[in-house]
Amino acid sequence: LFFFTQTRASAMLRSLVGSEMCIRDRYLSDLIVSILEALIAGNTDTTQVEIIEQTEIKIIDNDENILGCNQASELCVRGPQVMSGYWKISNEKSKYFTDDGFFMTGDIATMNDEGYLKIVDRKKDMIISSGYNVYPNELEDYLATHPDILEAGVIGVDDKNRGEYIKAFVVTKNESLSSSDIIAFCKNGLTEYKVPKRIVFIKELPKTNVGKILRRELRELD
Repeated sequence: LFFFTQTRASAMLRSLVGSEMCIRDRYLSDLIVSILEALIAGNTDTTQVEIIEQTEIKIIDNDENILGCNQASELCVRGPQVMSGYWKISNEKSKYFTDDGFFMTGDIATMNDEGYLKIVDRKKDMIISSGYNVYPNELEDYLATHPDILEAGVIGVDDKNRGEYIKAFVVTKNESLSSSDIIAFCKNGLTEYKVPKRIVFIKELPKTNVGKILRRELRELD
């Protein structure tokens, strides 16, 4: 279990909110923001190091085994500020809570050996390709480094051989940019199982009013 100090919570909150990933893609859930704010507990003096009691965080795999540092999986939290269940669906509590009462946030996260938390993506958006976990956020960030790509959205599509194949929707400022150009760019900087198998050019990505990509709408597009 990971217990946060005020120093770490304060530093993490500033780091996450100030990061390009968090501002642009809004992957950080409101729940995690509220938890980090509660952990600060009104004291943002980073010279103070004090264990915050009663708030616990752990990262677990699908069998609820606790993972070590820098291993990506689902972030779970337990504490007095965390809800005990959903209204009128108490019979489905096992879907949202671990056996020992931790709320499963649906956020995929890692924690380094200094106790700093990084939100990687949402569990529901994770792609399983050829037996490997692939996180759309990582691919979208990489695609956005191409000089002719404004932004990209990535989803997984069912595939009988791979489980899922990767499909990327790309907004480009260069009409001459081709799918093969993008795939070659991905092969140059990504491992093979992360390379998109299909590229779709699109004028604009569907987003929420706060700028988060609506992947469910991308799945409805051809």
